[in-house]
Amino acid sequence: MSDKLVMQVELKLIVAILTEQSALDITVDLNWQYFIKLVIRHRVIEQIYTRLKTEENVPNTVMQRLETICQQQRLRLLMLGSETIRLSRELTTAGISYAVVKGIPLAVDAYGGITKRQCKDIDLWVDFINWDQAVKVLQSCGYQQTRPEYSLTGFKRDYYLNRNHDFEFFHPQKKVQVELMFRVSYLGVNFPKLSEVPLKQCDISSNLVISLEDNYHLLLLIVHGAVHAWHRLRWLLDIYLLIQQQKVNLVKLLTLAEQFECKPMVIQCLWLLNKIFNLNNQDIQPLIDNISKKDLRLAKLLFEFVLADYELTGGHGLFNRMFYKYRWYLTQITPPKQRWRIIRQDLFKIDKTFKELTLPAGWEFGYYLLYPLYVIKYIVRRNF
Repeated sequence: MSDKLVMQVELKLIVAILTEQSALDITVDLNWQYFIKLVIRHRVIEQIYTRLKTEENVPNTVMQRLETICQQQRLRLLMLGSETIRLSRELTTAGISYAVVKGIPLAVDAYGGITKRQCKDIDLWVDFINWDQAVKVLQSCGYQQTRPEYSLTGFKRDYYLNRNHDFEFFHPQKKVQVELMFRVSYLGVNFPKLSEVPLKQCDISSNLVISLEDNYHLLLLIVHGAVHAWHRLRWLLDIYLLIQQQKVNLVKLLTLAEQFECKPMVIQCLWLLNKIFNLNNQDIQPLIDNISKKDLRLAKLLFEFVLADYELTGGHGLFNRMFYKYRWYLTQITPPKQRWRIIRQDLFKIDKTFKELTLPAGWEFGYYLLYPLYVIKYIVRRNF
């Protein structure tokens, strides 16, 4: 693949809207059904609908569909916003230090309003020392744990806590999902404790909510997007807007990235932004011009995930080539000292595999002995 990226006309139109190009090339051969599918997948409905409703040559049926989706998302985001404020207030009352990351604070900071950025949940970060207290607060607010959905005791509890960084909760009446993080750790990229990270206040509808300082928040967004292979344009749009609005210091960001051993993730992200969104300035261009061969190769692979109709969590199976490309990619972006540990975590998911089986203390090795039988069962029963 050359440095010039080739996109479908539908994706080109989405990018043109996201980058606020003055003239849109709405061609007659544009597949509107596929266009809507891409808008849903990349989660940029607000930006697309707001712009296209001013265009005359968009079919009415398409606009009606986009309007319906957009109105549904706006109502959902208003609920997420009110719950973000409520949970923040309850955690503060309980004396628990917290930060809301991504989600509503990001929508306000980068997009200018609660309903302007689509998101599906609330991401709350508390230090592990405050974990039990935070869970009680969520439960008192009507939330129930939904992930893991199985009991964690003994070895499996330690296994889960060592390999994951969050639990999931859900409010059955309000239909709101919360991911409660007890640390931020992706593929061996480990952030400090929350108590050691600079925070900032975010004004959400005249309520102050605690989030991360901009440079730390942006780095978290980049690491999160990289781990998910940037397969949603919305994640790249987040970074694009924050850089365009000069809300981050690129020098400080790169210093943090070196400290956390994830600078290649930042470089690859900037390359994608340059090629897809045409992002360029005097700080970014030298990094793009001097990108290493390895980072360039990985960045081009990431563009394949932007194009591919592949959901990383969709379980597409062992016979999908993107499955292997994604696994290989993960090994390449993992800090070298953490690589073997991360590979083992990806291969062996003891807690998920043996949900109903709990071996006695001292017999934990039995899970690994039984694991090949599970793999055979998976291959035989899987609908590829």
